Amino acid sequence: LRFHHQMAAGCGASVVAALVLTPLEVVKTRLQSQSSAPGRHNFAGPLDAFRKIAKHEGVRQLWRGTLPTLWASIPSVAVYMTSYEQLKFHIQNHSSAGLLPWVPAIAGATARSVSVTLTAPMELVRTRVQARVCSCGSCARKLPGTKSKSIGSWDVLRCAVRSNGLTSLWRGLNPTLMRDMPFSAFYWL
Repeated sequence: LRFHHQMAAGCGASVVAALVLTPLEVVKTRLQSQSSAPGRHNFAGPLDAFRKIAKHEGVRQLWRGTLPTLWASIPSVAVYMTSYEQLKFHIQNHSSAGLLPWVPAIAGATARSVSVTLTAPMELVRTRVQARVCSCGSCARKLPGTKSKSIGSWDVLRCAVRSNGLTSLWRGLNPTLMRDMPFSAFYWL
């Protein structure tokens, strides 16, 4: 495939995946962040979370964070798949030994590190929007049980930068790289 076809395929795949998987991400995030705070629903498990979110908040809330998910997944998958293919092509073409078995692993790990680093801020926003968590006082008025219904992506972004600085948008990058790079390397072997 040509470069722009690789990018288009990655973008299309990420849109379909986001639309199908966002409800599962919302349930997972809410289960991980649940507490016994008043006004919050406690879930017995994934099916209970699906039911309670749909019943008490509306079915549309299962797709909460779809926009930040798309902001993160479209560039992430497009960069990852395109980088992988381009790196693999260039490494193999500059090798006099022909097809080397380790090339896909190196290309996969490198492509994943580029993709994860570029999209880390968007992943942070997505997770906080889905968990309904904000890191500064100005978003507190928008938490459940108050007058506003939700926390927006821009609110989360502004609060994270205001509270903890620009570099806070990459908080958790190292553990993510330590998880994703080996996974990607082994995936392509």
